[in-house]
Amino acid sequence: MNENDSGSLGEPDLSDPFAALEPGDYGTDVCVRRDDIAAEFHNEDIELVRAYVDEHQDLRRVSDDSFVRNVVVDAPDDAAFIKRMLVDIPSDATEDTLMASALFHGAIPSSFVRLDGPSGKNVVTRIMTLDIETNKIDMLVSLGKAVQNQEGIDIAMIESALDNLAGLEDVEGIEQYIQQNLL
Repeated sequence: MNENDSGSLGEPDLSDPFAALEPGDYGTDVCVRRDDIAAEFHNEDIELVRAYVDEHQDLRRVSDDSFVRNVVVDAPDDAAFIKRMLVDIPSDATEDTLMASALFHGAIPSSFVRLDGPSGKNVVTRIMTLDIETNKIDMLVSLGKAVQNQEGIDIAMIESALDNLAGLEDVEGIEQYIQQNLL
């Protein structure tokens, strides 16, 4: 992956994969604390958040109904896009529950985050549970680009490959498999 693909040099087109979800739909976001917002995210800084979209287009945790962030539908530029995820904070939100999404890269489709139910699995949950050193956000972006470019890869194939990866014990084997078969 080159540096432009991860957002280090050139800014990617931003979009919110939750914008395609309706109120009541479940999904999984990969978030960081507001102080950890950066151009590039590292595995140790990100956290899987199971959430649903409420009637105000807010993302709320499944576990306790606490506010996570706003779902961003549209913004005039990248800076406004980032700001909109944490504006108009509901009165019940607390500083320690506010988070920013690391999944705003335009390559990540809503099918990666959508869940059939609050405890379901998807591409995001499968990647986040892997014990790997490979940058998980970069991996999601690469897989999203492969799906968008229709390189013979679909969601079911990705999920199956990730399930196979989860069964591997050898970390070196996992890294090699990812490089050869998914990226």
